[in-house]
Amino acid sequence: MKQRVLVKQKNQITNEEFLMADGMCEIRTDENKREVFYHELDAASTKVEMFIHKDQLTIIRHGEVVSTLHFRNNEKTVGTVLSEFGEFQIELFTRRYLCANETIAVEYDVLSGDEVSDSFRILWKIRRDDA
Repeated sequence: MKQRVLVKQKNQITNEEFLMADGMCEIRTDENKREVFYHELDAASTKVEMFIHKDQLTIIRHGEVVSTLHFRNNEKTVGTVLSEFGEFQIELFTRRYLCANETIAVEYDVLSGDEVSDSFRILWKIRRDDA
């Protein structure tokens, strides 16, 4: 099923906001999860796959950089990033993960050791095109 998607990211340290996507997405749903597929507005038109569960979110981005990130409320997780410089792991701490019908939100810190090196909020609004 196709629906509209609006994705905004905010750097919680610098307060910079960035519109990541504003367009159509493909959604597949089963009893355990929702899968959402869309393209970002960047020059590479990064393809995004989201696997949305009640207690966990996984995001896979395919662009100039390929990344797989996992988010679970109040938990540290390890993701992977593959770029022209090689593959490395990225440690995240999810401060908040919210999954509602039309809204998905995640607030997370990027960790370097036990120190926060960056902090983000991403908000997805997904709705029928006629809404």
